[in-house]
Amino acid sequence: MSQFKENLYHPVNYTPISTYTGYNWPSMLCGVFWGIAKGLWGFAIITFAIAWFTWGLGWIVTAGFANAAYKSKLDRLGYLSIDQLPDEQKQNAVTTETS
Repeated sequence: MSQFKENLYHPVNYTPISTYTGYNWPSMLCGVFWGIAKGLWGFAIITFAIAWFTWGLGWIVTAGFANAAYKSKLDRLGYLSIDQLPDEQKQNAVTTETS
């Protein structure tokens, strides 16, 4: 079961994206298509290869790594944690999270 970890914020417009830890059920059910929808091309190719050789059972295993792969992608794109936001944006982020 996935659990909420934190919001990451876009580096330009500060739009929040929720990140989670744990098992990713949408990835298990949709496999390669979930990876493509999230822009995780490497994850999608690896998932496809594992699923190909395990007759689809690889989707069950790779779903355990899906949330970490997505957070890694957001980190590479420069998404910011709440501690890294400018002060004027921090207040907006805190009020958005609590409402």
